[in-house]
Amino acid sequence: NKPDEIILENHRYFIKRCRESGAELLFITPNLNTGVWMDGLDHAVSRIRRLCSEEEIPLADAYRLWKDLENFGVPYETLLANGINHPDAVAQKIFFELVRRYF
Repeated sequence: NKPDEIILENHRYFIKRCRESGAELLFITPNLNTGVWMDGLDHAVSRIRRLCSEEEIPLADAYRLWKDLENFGVPYETLLANGINHPDAVAQKIFFELVRRYF
């Protein structure tokens, strides 16, 4: 099996189990990160988007918002508490507001 197929198969297994338990699902994409942390992130997010579309799962696409910030000239690194990968308080509010739309 290809790595993507294995990852998707695993995700679908957990989705099935969650649905069987009666749980409601909401996927959230990650924020942008710096340096080596970004390797493969675009691809992983694309895979999550595709999965959510196919499985009809709501998606809080934080990654898209972070990309929009970057495209508008906002240096997203200023929203990372440790300068690498952990969102600061302002960025946490971005996640909160994005997720809150689904409730």
